[in-house]
Amino acid sequence: MKSDVILKIEKEIFETIPAETRRMFQILKVEPQDFDQHRNDENFISLNADYKRASKKLTDYLFEKRNGS
Repeated sequence: MKSDVILKIEKEIFETIPAETRRMFQILKVEPQDFDQHRNDENFISLNADYKRASKKLTDYLFEKRNGS
């Protein structure tokens, strides 16, 4: 089975890596750190909680499917 390794690194730190090394990575997306900016936005908090629950369910489902649990 083909697999990807997903690394999380701050953009500023990534930019300090030599260019020849950075070229080995495929950047899938750059996500801003929105939580601090929207911590008092009830709609953001609700949608973010829904997103986390759905993401966990999907991760658990795929794990069980791959491992036959």
